[in-house]
Amino acid sequence: MKSTPLSSHKLDLRLAAYAAAGVALAAPAMSPSARADIVYSGPLTLSLPNDSNGIYLDLVTGATATAFFTGCDINPYSSGGGLILSRETGTSFAAATSGAAPSALAFGATIAPTSPFTNSSNATNFKVTGTEYLGLLFINTNTGATDYGWIQFQTTATTGYPGTILGYAYNNVAGGSILAGQISAVPEPGTTAALGLGALSLGAAGIRRWRKSKQAVA
Repeated sequence: MKSTPLSSHKLDLRLAAYAAAGVALAAPAMSPSARADIVYSGPLTLSLPNDSNGIYLDLVTGATATAFFTGCDINPYSSGGGLILSRETGTSFAAATSGAAPSALAFGATIAPTSPFTNSSNATNFKVTGTEYLGLLFINTNTGATDYGWIQFQTTATTGYPGTILGYAYNNVAGGSILAGQISAVPEPGTTAALGLGALSLGAAGIRRWRKSKQAVA
């Protein structure tokens, strides 16, 4: 029997690992049935003015102002020294139960058409020290559809001030859900399957080359 050169042995190990990786990548992955198209603002540092004007924000365009303008979706402002989360036309906030104060959501919480929403502007759950997610539904000024999204706040006890908006994101597929803190879409099932099949074929090819190299030195 011929001995296997060191370089050939290394090639055997690489091909074996490559083939195993291909099979592993081909394993089925969980993904939503609907294609998500997430729009993310990127990191922000929008200070919350501690006054009755506050800051008006349009989630679609990113425009802000200290006075109402057409298309704005939310207006956090101060009343009596405490934070208020004022919603604009077509906007509602995620809540523990319908009609309750807006919830400070945990990272990864689902915001969807089936979630409870409220028209309350009571910011009780945001008058704390830390970072919190506000889930909301709003009217997309470009499409006229109802979209679901989140805004991340950094606030301070006991009034909510100083406070900052750290970023926001929404799913611009009408009726599409989003997770609090989600900033990118999940691949479509078809895309995932295609990647898996491609990896599987590459893995199979790697196995064939590996076997041939072993036979050549046998």
